[in-house]
Amino acid sequence: MTMGAGTPSAVVRFCCHIPFGLQAWNALAQYNLVRRTPELRNFASKPILHTKKLAAVAGMFGFWYNFVTWIPTMFCPLELLWIFGIIDLAITICLAAAAGQQAGFTPKSKARCTGQDKAHLGQAWPGLARA
Repeated sequence: MTMGAGTPSAVVRFCCHIPFGLQAWNALAQYNLVRRTPELRNFASKPILHTKKLAAVAGMFGFWYNFVTWIPTMFCPLELLWIFGIIDLAITICLAAAAGQQAGFTPKSKARCTGQDKAHLGQAWPGLARA
């Protein structure tokens, strides 16, 4: 069996194993930490937990999908590579959505980090109004 048109794709998949794995396990660890720790769970609102779960699920699925398809992609004919590309695109969209949502929860100024802007925090994170 000779290598096909998917060899460049297989090389890119191989290079993505470590960063993809780091993202997947880090997202899963963060989600589990927030979910299992009562203090953090009370602090975090449902959108934060939902976003962490989306990043964890998409990351783990993407990592294992990437790992399983690495070798078969190498021998895949050009006519079938688009199928892998469609699934890759769906995983990328899920991860981009999770990253965009997480960026919305990040304070954009020092005032919001130091608690000087409690009105904003109370609106963005209802759990903080009690803290």
